[in-house]
Amino acid sequence: MHVELAKSALEQLRLDVLHIVPTGQAWHKASLLSDASHRLHMARLAFSPVQSVGRSLGCSVLIDERELKRPEPSYTIQTLQELMAQYPGAEFFVVMGEDQAQKFQTWKNHDEIRQLARLVVAKRPGAAHQWHNEDLGQFIALRCGPFELSATQVREAIGQGQDVSSLIPDSVLSYIQQQGLYHFTS
Repeated sequence: MHVELAKSALEQLRLDVLHIVPTGQAWHKASLLSDASHRLHMARLAFSPVQSVGRSLGCSVLIDERELKRPEPSYTIQTLQELMAQYPGAEFFVVMGEDQAQKFQTWKNHDEIRQLARLVVAKRPGAAHQWHNEDLGQFIALRCGPFELSATQVREAIGQGQDVSSLIPDSVLSYIQQQGLYHFTS
């Protein structure tokens, strides 16, 4: 799902650089995510095909470790400010799924994020055609391939021993199984 989202962003937004930013300490998650080293490794596995797509479109696709290296909870506003310092004068986009867009008003400094970057939202197939979040303001609707589940739901399905092979790349599923992540049971 994140891979398809990234491919769609590359194709539709005509980006020069796409930063894939694995979450560090997620302030909004009640439970701890898998270890940062696992999330980084899975991102590298999952997004290697996206890097090829990026090259064919003249775009660099970078796995950005900055949030994983922060000792404190990570916030999008920090990452955005750091990227703005790295790429002065560039136009920025924050790409998110519809589930996160509906919670955007809970993000730290969401008003400032909206002022610094264009928000891009990928809608899930079958979701209501109209939803409203006045804190989101104007956004770009990303046309994206069919994905029905969020990453959280995929992790839960893995934990319940369900077949998720059609939802995530084989290399990532193999890594999850080898490392015993998300309480995988075979």
